[in-house]
Amino acid sequence: MNDNKKLLVTAAALGQKKTKAAFKQGVNNTLQQTTPRERWEVSFIDSAKDPLLWAADYCAWAIQRKWETNDHRSYELIASKIISEFDLWRFGTTHYY
Repeated sequence: MNDNKKLLVTAAALGQKKTKAAFKQGVNNTLQQTTPRERWEVSFIDSAKDPLLWAADYCAWAIQRKWETNDHRSYELIASKIISEFDLWRFGTTHYY
């Protein structure tokens, strides 16, 4: 990784202090296993204060609705902005949910 680059992981702040702490620890543990410490930072933002998190959540929800329930209404509103997507479970035989 270039010395000038740093991975910034942004997540919405969740629930109570205890929930936030557990979630942050989970994110930090995962990053520690995959990325050198000096190259990443985790930022937790109150989702009520960041409209871009609302947009990202809406897009993820619309795509999930398309795949899970075959409801294309919301997906069609964002389809022109999606560069790629794929069915992650297409080749597996285990039903996870």
